[in-house]
Amino acid sequence: MSAAGAGGSFGSWGTDGLGLPCFDLDPHVFDDPTLVLPAGGPGDIWHQVGNDRLTATAHAGGRFTLYAFEGGPVALTGPGGGSRWEVLTAAGAPAPVGTPEAVRWGTGYAEWRWSTDRVTVTRTVTAPYGDLPCLVVDVRVSAPEPVRVREVWTLRPYPLIPGPLMSRTRPVFRDGQPLRWATWRLMFATSAAARRLTDLLRALAGWSMPLSPHRDHGGSGAVVLASRHPGRSTGLVPRLERDVFVSIVDAPGARIEASSRRPAVSVTLAVPLGEGGGAFSYTVGLAARGEVDGAVEEIRGSRGRGPECWAGAFSTAIGSEPALQREASWHFYYLRSARVEEDLMGPYIPQGSAYGFVHGGQGAPRDYAFSAVPLACLDPPAASELLRVTARMMRPDGSTYYAHAGRGALGPPLVHSFPTDLSLFFMWALAEYVWASGDAEFLSERVPFGPGGGGGSTMLDRALAAWRHTRDGVGTGPHGMLRVGSGDWSDPLALMVGDRRAFARDGESSFNTAMGAHVLPMGADLLADSHPADAREMRQYAASLRSCMEASWQGRWYPRGYDGRGGVLGGEHLFLDAQVWCLIAGIGDAERCRTLSRTVHGLCEVPSPVGATILDRPHRVRLGILPPGWDCNGGVWAAMNSLLAWGYALREPGLALQCLKRQSLAAHATAYPRVWFGVWSGPDAYNSYLGMRPGETFIHPATPMQEFPVMNSNAHAGPLLGLLKALGVQASPAGVTVTPRPEVIDGPWRITSPYLDIACDGETAEVVATPWR
Repeated sequence: MSAAGAGGSFGSWGTDGLGLPCFDLDPHVFDDPTLVLPAGGPGDIWHQVGNDRLTATAHAGGRFTLYAFEGGPVALTGPGGGSRWEVLTAAGAPAPVGTPEAVRWGTGYAEWRWSTDRVTVTRTVTAPYGDLPCLVVDVRVSAPEPVRVREVWTLRPYPLIPGPLMSRTRPVFRDGQPLRWATWRLMFATSAAARRLTDLLRALAGWSMPLSPHRDHGGSGAVVLASRHPGRSTGLVPRLERDVFVSIVDAPGARIEASSRRPAVSVTLAVPLGEGGGAFSYTVGLAARGEVDGAVEEIRGSRGRGPECWAGAFSTAIGSEPALQREASWHFYYLRSARVEEDLMGPYIPQGSAYGFVHGGQGAPRDYAFSAVPLACLDPPAASELLRVTARMMRPDGSTYYAHAGRGALGPPLVHSFPTDLSLFFMWALAEYVWASGDAEFLSERVPFGPGGGGGSTMLDRALAAWRHTRDGVGTGPHGMLRVGSGDWSDPLALMVGDRRAFARDGESSFNTAMGAHVLPMGADLLADSHPADAREMRQYAASLRSCMEASWQGRWYPRGYDGRGGVLGGEHLFLDAQVWCLIAGIGDAERCRTLSRTVHGLCEVPSPVGATILDRPHRVRLGILPPGWDCNGGVWAAMNSLLAWGYALREPGLALQCLKRQSLAAHATAYPRVWFGVWSGPDAYNSYLGMRPGETFIHPATPMQEFPVMNSNAHAGPLLGLLKALGVQASPAGVTVTPRPEVIDGPWRITSPYLDIACDGETAEVVATPWR
């Protein structure tokens, strides 16, 4: 399939009138029973439409789902809510329009077209570029006779109270082992019961925050759905901290009214159109109490802040690789338009997918780091926001909470009681940001501990605390490697050893160790002027970690660590996550790095059409919780593939381009054309060829990723990170520099944002950086 198609069975990519990438759904998706679809069918397929303050999903059938985040994540259109519309003829009868004949997912918008023999309706929903928390809906109708259009929004607040076990009852897998099958049935039954309880708590919490409709008597003519404003205290229950409004933007003769039936409120917009049809627009948004009029006027004046603004936010030109060029722009849009702003935690880009929209949890800090590193070059203000929210999640001793949820509630540790990699990720992202942006003053900025304001310490103090926590809190094990604690990057790693307690106490992590060998010298550079003794110790510590990793070499790859009882973990299995930082850090001599690159390529990448698998073959997992080829038992992870592309570019550049292309959306759509996700967005991990349902994503008792398998930040930040690093874009104390790699991209390329402009002719590169403050 050509790069221009590359949409599998779901449609094709193109370029819209603004010169931006777009995806046109094939109308056959509505009647193809062989496709892998959401539970609600083809009409439920969705696309992210968002801006700096509002997140929405636009569904193929024409409805929208809205989320507010100021007081924590709240679905404004909870169960039973949403949007619908109809066209009424002059006689008052609905004109049957059926399924849409054309659906387009655009950069910052979604568009639908319905047609009958007498009526054509085109609807476009846009999130204005910037920080206006609203959607603008534009409707055009062509009809030979007068008609009336009725738009109905049913708003029902549904706070996403965090839930640790969220998979519903579902068929489990028979693999010839009755005990494992019975265990799976029991685990899913337990999870289903926990899910029902969480859903009940969410519904009750939504009932307790009813919206009170009234007509605004200012100049906007809006219907305002007033919410309760409970204050700024933290808690696990999110609250709706803004009023919701529905207002006419441009609709002569329209009437707007509301009716309430607790816990839902329905707002109806009725617009008469004369012979031949016409056009109108309205908006749905959020505003602080008493500020609706001003918000509506700002929306009416924002018509120049449409999707065209995304063209100026980021662009790429990679003539030899049109699919990578298109996807880079698309990934940037998806990553940046996911931004949210909480009153207590501040603005950030959530990890999203099932973690955020099903579990209701936000984090982990490592995922904020994965997004912050590419944004440090492309959008430094957004990167700095991610670093601030990570700093808020740190304790004074340098340890870091794994997640936040509700209204600024840190913890409780639903997955990790003692994660050991988070301090390293913070130091990595902080150094990349300071060097790429040139914002050295950021190190002097004070950030509170936890939500809200007051107290705290500087970002430089946080870096020092992160280092000391790594040294004293994490520490090293019997073989000199950094300990693993309750887990490093791989959450379920402890399920792959015999004695979980020994692993938590004395187990060692090669992921942490190799990452530390690369990251600690970066942190030392940040601390060299203010804390020279710590900086020297960091470099010595990193050298020791490097030596321990080199000594662990197994002949073709590095082990995953040690199991806490003296045994090697990963002596017989190749763990991809144990290798990527070794390549990036250049552990071992050049020949060993080449051997490692070729081994990973041959065992993990070549057999897989959509990126390297996390294992060369499935590992034994306690209770069979992770089926073969799923999740960390052989799945394909966006984050690790981005690091692999970087490592290849440094040690075996000829493999880097293949790695980038294998992990692309185009590759997934070509390999698994009947799976709806992985075409324009995706999860953090796909099921691999090593197991059942390849190309889909995992469902285990805790996380039903398949229920919300898109809008994951790693799926979009990872390819951006991999591309930048593979192209030779690097940050150092000297700023952003480029080492052209013709083995990766043979020919000219260019990357442009308001903060960075890089033009490369294939041999030399010119870099123009613009400080943002």
